[in-house]
Amino acid sequence: MQDHTFSVLLTHYGDSYWVIKAIGSANLLNLESIKDVFVIDNNHGDSELNAWASQQHKVKILEYPPSGSGNAHHANALNSFLAEELIKTSHLIIMDSDLIVQSSNWIDNILEILDVAESCLALDPVSDYLTHPCFMVIPIEAASSLDFMEGMVSLKIDTGRTIGLQLSKLGFSTHLLKPEPGYGGKLGFSYLDGKLFHVTSISIRQQPTRRLGKSSFRISLAESWRRWILDSRLEKRSHFSYGLIFLFLRIFYAVKFGFLYLIRMIIFSGSARNLFQNPKDDQGFHNKEA
Repeated sequence: MQDHTFSVLLTHYGDSYWVIKAIGSANLLNLESIKDVFVIDNNHGDSELNAWASQQHKVKILEYPPSGSGNAHHANALNSFLAEELIKTSHLIIMDSDLIVQSSNWIDNILEILDVAESCLALDPVSDYLTHPCFMVIPIEAASSLDFMEGMVSLKIDTGRTIGLQLSKLGFSTHLLKPEPGYGGKLGFSYLDGKLFHVTSISIRQQPTRRLGKSSFRISLAESWRRWILDSRLEKRSHFSYGLIFLFLRIFYAVKFGFLYLIRMIIFSGSARNLFQNPKDDQGFHNKEA
C-alpha cells in the first residue's frame, strides 16, 4: 500500500449543522492521513462556523468573492480553491457538506482503491457516466487542470459532473462509486457499500440569502425531516418511525398542494426506486468499477 496523504475540501452554504456533522462522522480531525480540512464558506462570515473552526487545528475557513449564483457560485468557489494550489498532500478529497460517513474504516477502503486506480469518484445518481462532487478523491497532479464549471452553461448540467471525463482525458484512471438509494429510496444515496451517505440536504442547495431559517415552510419541514431521519439513524431509532414521518409528509403535501401533487410524487418515487435498484453498467472510463 502506497503512502497516500489527503487534504479535504467541503463547501458550505450557511448551515454549520451539516459541516460539523460531516467532519465529525468522517473523523477527519483525528485520522493521521488527513493533513488539512478546508471549508469554503459561501455564506461569507458564518460566526458559528468560524467559532467552531477556531478550536480545530486542522480546519481552515476560506472565502472567495461571489461569482454567479446558486450552483455556479459553488463551482466557481471550487475552481478558485484549486487555482490557489494550497494542497500539499498526494490527494484532495472533495466532500459535500451533507455527506455523512457511516464507517470507521472508510479511509482504508479509499487507500485500497488508490492502489489500483489514481482517482475515486462518486457517480451522479441520474447518470451512468457523469460524476458528483459529493465525494471525489483527486490526485494533486490533476487538480489544477480541472474545471468544475465545465458543461454547466453549454450542457445545462450541474457542478463537477464532467470531472471523471476530464481526468480520463488527462490520462488518470478512475474508480467509480455507484449510488444506491438510501432508506428504501426515501432519503439520499449511499456509496462504497453504505459507508458514505449523501443526504442531499435541501438547505445546502439554497442561496445564502435563502437559508433554512428564511426558507418557505415546505422547505423547512422537508429539511427538518432529513435531519430527524439522519439523527434517528445515527442513534439507532426504529425504522417504523421513518415510515410514519414519510406518510405524514405525503398527507401534508396532498392537503397543502393538492392531490395531483401527491399522485405525481408517488409515481416519481416509484419510478426512481425502480431505476436505481437496477443501475446500468458504467461506460466511458478506463476504470475499476465499484
